[in-house]
Amino acid sequence: MSVATYPNISIDSTNFTLLAEHNGLTLVSTLAAGNVIAQSALPADFKCWIITMGAGASTVTAGSGATVNGLGGVVVTGGQYGAAQIIAVADGNFVVTSVS
Repeated sequence: MSVATYPNISIDSTNFTLLAEHNGLTLVSTLAAGNVIAQSALPADFKCWIITMGAGASTVTAGSGATVNGLGGVVVTGGQYGAAQIIAVADGNFVVTSVS
């Protein structure tokens, strides 16, 4: 049995904007806290993971024309060592599932 590996990218800004090239990647933040901005231009098949290694949480926010929703309004990673998946259910319309 082989072990799956996932390409990842470092979140290096407190206001990190998702791009189409982040589709399918794992984004890792070592910042104390920050925002991950989902743009309306991202297509319906967009998905990525966010993992927070820093002391704070990563919050997913909607860019201009986009919509971000989560169960009970939760759109954050939940803090250090928390994770969240961002899934586009339609162009510019995102659901965040948090695992903390």
